Amino acid sequence: MRTMKAFMASTLLLAGSLVSGITQAGYYYEATSVTQSDGGSAQTTKVNAWSEGPATRIEFTEGDSMGVFGPGSYLISTDSGETLWVVNPAKKTYSAFDPGELLNTADEMMKSMGGMLEMNIVDTHFDKVSEQPGEKLLGYATQRVEFTSGYTVSIKVLGQTMNQVFDSKQTLWAAPAVDASAMSAWLRPDKLMKGMFKGVGDLVEKHMNAIQGAPLKSVVETKATGGMGGDSTTVITTEVTTLRKESVDAAKFQIPDDYTETSLMDEVAGDDATQEAGNGLQEGMSKLKGLFGGQN
Repeated sequence: MRTMKAFMASTLLLAGSLVSGITQAGYYYEATSVTQSDGGSAQTTKVNAWSEGPATRIEFTEGDSMGVFGPGSYLISTDSGETLWVVNPAKKTYSAFDPGELLNTADEMMKSMGGMLEMNIVDTHFDKVSEQPGEKLLGYATQRVEFTSGYTVSIKVLGQTMNQVFDSKQTLWAAPAVDASAMSAWLRPDKLMKGMFKGVGDLVEKHMNAIQGAPLKSVVETKATGGMGGDSTTVITTEVTTLRKESVDAAKFQIPDDYTETSLMDEVAGDDATQEAGNGLQEGMSKLKGLFGGQN
C-alpha cells in the first residue's frame, strides 16, 4: 500500500520536474453522459473533473452508469488514465479500476460450473470511417471522427448455443487545442474499458491515440440483435458542458495516507460472499455488453 502511494507521489514529482520553467495550466471541466435505451428511461451521469499534465481527478455528482462507484467516490490517475484508481472516502479505501478483473471473475465462475455455461467474444472489429472538421464546441474548433465497431457474444448453456450481435457507431468531436493527456481518462471510452478489449485492444488504442486533442463530445449508438435480450438500441451521449484553464492543487491527485487498498470486487459486491459471486457475474456480463458503448 505504501509502495503504491510512494510511486504515485514520485510520478507527480517527476511530471512537475519535466515541465519546470514551462507555463502549464491545468483544466477544470464538467461533463454529462446520458444513456437512452429502447423502452427505458434515460440515465444521467454527471462528473466534475480536474486535470493537470498526466494527473486527473474525476468526481461523480449525479448517477453512476458503470455501477461500481459508491456515494462520494471518485477516480484519480497520475499517468494520463493508463492506471485508474477508485477512491471511496466513506470506506477510506482505494482500489485499482480494472474492468478485466470483473470479467475474469465471471469467467472463473463459469469454469467452476463444469462446462455447463460457456461464453466467448468473437467477430470483433473496430474501424475508422471518416475524419473531417466539426462544429465549434465551447469556443474550440473540433475534428469530427467516426468509427464503427462490433462483436458477437456467444453463450453456450447445457450444449445449446445462443449468439447476441452488437454493432456500434461512435462519433467523437475532439478539440486539438485542448491538452488531452489526462482529460481523456474519462472522455475516451478505451481508457475506461482497459483490459476488456481482448483481441482488439491494440487496434482500438491505435485509433484513439491518433486523435488530436480532447473529445468534447461523443455519441455512441449500439444495436444489439438476438440473444436473451432480443433486439435493442442504446445511445450514449457524453458532452463537456464547462471547460476552463486553472491551476490545480497537487493534493487533489493524492490518496490520503490513512486509506487502505482493497480490490475492485470488494467495492462492487460488498462483504457478503454470495452477493459478491452474483454481482461479479452480473457486472461481468454488463461490462461485456458495454465493451464498445452498449448497455444492459
